[in-house]
Amino acid sequence: MISVKKVKNQQGFNLMELLVIVSIIAMVNMVIFAGYPKFNRRIALKKTTAEIALAVRQAQSNSLAVKKFDKSVSNPFPDYGIHFEKDKNNFTIFADTNNSRTYGGASADCSDTECVEFFSINNSTQVGTVELCQKSSSCASYQKVDIVYPRGRTAVIAYVRGVDDSGGVYECSSCSYARIRVDSLGNLVPPKYLYVWFNGQISIKDN
Repeated sequence: MISVKKVKNQQGFNLMELLVIVSIIAMVNMVIFAGYPKFNRRIALKKTTAEIALAVRQAQSNSLAVKKFDKSVSNPFPDYGIHFEKDKNNFTIFADTNNSRTYGGASADCSDTECVEFFSINNSTQVGTVELCQKSSSCASYQKVDIVYPRGRTAVIAYVRGVDDSGGVYECSSCSYARIRVDSLGNLVPPKYLYVWFNGQISIKDN
């Protein structure tokens, strides 16, 4: 005869098992939430850098297409450029209506005569250093940098000017590219670098 012994199923957890599970969940949550601020800042930094790159490309496209600028009567088909300032949370696409190769406006509402579009950065990031660089990778930092693209040129060659801390203007005919550092406020994550080559190329790098 075969004897069969039935064992009652134990349902649920005992106190020790429950404590272990709760501890594991708490540890996982701590790891996730500890890394979340950096993850969030890293995403914001990538987004801002990509948006700046798109704005540079927009300025190029406006010039290449000889886009009409309705604000100007005397020069309705100007060159277009982009204006950066060191340690600022904004940048501007402008129309170089007076052929100065420099943006003269400063209004956040884009009401001045040369402003095409004013970009305000609101996600814990900002434009850090703005530099003009030669082929040898020798770079100089400036307070302001303007990159202007001549209209109607199939081969993109940019005019570029930097303004130093004392207000001196430097036009770099031997420079090959501008390097814009995009910072996360508080330096929670490493910065991104936008390389704007004056032959039209744009790239984003980690250094």
